Amino acid sequence: MILSVPITGKLVSYDPETKVGKGSDTDPIRPLDFNKFLPEGSGHFEWEAVLYDYEAGTVAVLFKFGKLTTVTEWDPTKEPPEPIAWRRETDAQLYKRQAATEKLLRETFEGKSPEELRKITGEPEVVLP
Repeated sequence: MILSVPITGKLVSYDPETKVGKGSDTDPIRPLDFNKFLPEGSGHFEWEAVLYDYEAGTVAVLFKFGKLTTVTEWDPTKEPPEPIAWRRETDAQLYKRQAATEKLLRETFEGKSPEELRKITGEPEVVLP
């Protein structure tokens, strides 16, 4: 799933012709913090910035989901304890979790202005050169 998400951070250089920009080392360009939108423990996903639009102050983000592994038993005789039994998420569990998280992300980001989303996270607008 791909969503357009507002960005924050500081852009130190930008070429409007090539649309290439460089972020600050101390305040990098990034999407708003997803953890501030979603309930704790929800989702378990990875994301990748696909395309930044500095003029609009947004980034297209690709969300990726993988199977979760849960350790069910540890070997206490080892230091630190080592896993000796685990359970891997089934396809059905993965698809159900993915659908629920995608629904939550869509409801969170679609139809809301960047200003509304920034107000939720408390993060500032992207600083342009």
